Amino acid sequence: MVNADDFGMSQVVNTGIIRAVQNGVVTTVAVVANGAAFEEACCFARQHARMSTGLHLNLTQGKPVLPPSDIATLVDTRGRFYNKRAFITGVLSGRIHRAHIEAEVMAQAARMAQQALPITHLNSHHHVHSLPSVAAIATTCALRCGAGWIRTISMPTMRIFRVGGMKALIHHLVTAWMMQRREIDGGKLHSAPRFCGFELATARDKWRALSGILQHLPTGQHELMCHPALLSGAGGELRQNDETAALCDPRLPQIIREKKITLISADGAAVQSF
Repeated sequence: MVNADDFGMSQVVNTGIIRAVQNGVVTTVAVVANGAAFEEACCFARQHARMSTGLHLNLTQGKPVLPPSDIATLVDTRGRFYNKRAFITGVLSGRIHRAHIEAEVMAQAARMAQQALPITHLNSHHHVHSLPSVAAIATTCALRCGAGWIRTISMPTMRIFRVGGMKALIHHLVTAWMMQRREIDGGKLHSAPRFCGFELATARDKWRALSGILQHLPTGQHELMCHPALLSGAGGELRQNDETAALCDPRLPQIIREKKITLISADGAAVQSF
C-alpha cells in the first residue's frame, strides 16, 4: 500500500499526488479535511473510485474545521492550530482538552463524509494520532467511519517526536500503540505489520531511497508513506519535486516485477500490476 499523505492541503500538493496516482505507484491517498484544496482533492477522488481515500487528521497546521471558539484550547490567539511541538506538549500536559480534540476530529470526518467519500483508512499529520489521548479518539473515529485500516508507527519514535521528556513520551506512545493493537488484533481494524517512508521523506536522493525500500521489502504486507508535490524553489521544496519524480520513475515497474510486489489498496485488493 503506497499512501500519499496531505491530499487537499494545497493545489500544488494535489497536483503532485494526482500525477503520482496516474503515472506512478501511489494506490491510496489520505485527505486533509481542513486543507485549502480539499474540494479539488475530493472531486478527483470521486472520479477515481478504485483509489482508496483515507482521512488525514490534521491538528497541527492551518485552521480547524470547527469555529475556533468551540475548541479554544486547540488553537492559538489567531484561531490557528499550534505547531507539532506545542500540540504534543499541550496534550501531554493536559492544557489541550481531550473534548476539543475529539470534537475537531469528528468534524473533520463529517466534512469528508459530506463529500460522499468512504473513509477506508485513517492516519494523521505529523503522526499525532500516535499520542495517547489522540490515539483513543482516532481509533473511535476510524471505527465509527467504517475505516478498516489505521496507521501504526513501527519505527523509532525519537525520529518522529523530538521534544523534551523523551522517556515519558515514549512510554505514552507505547501505551497508545498497545491500545490500537487491541482493536487491530480483535479484528476491528487492520494495520500494516511494517510501516516505512521516513527514510524516503528525509533522503536527499529520493530515487535511491525509494528503490532501496522496494528492493529490500521482506515478505508480508507493508504501508509506504509518501508526500508527492509539484513545487519549485529551494530546500525542502526541491526534495518534494524529487519525490514525485521517484514515484513516477519508469524504472519502478521492473523492480516491482522482479521482486513480485503487489500494489494494494487499503482493503488489501490488488490495484495495479506490471
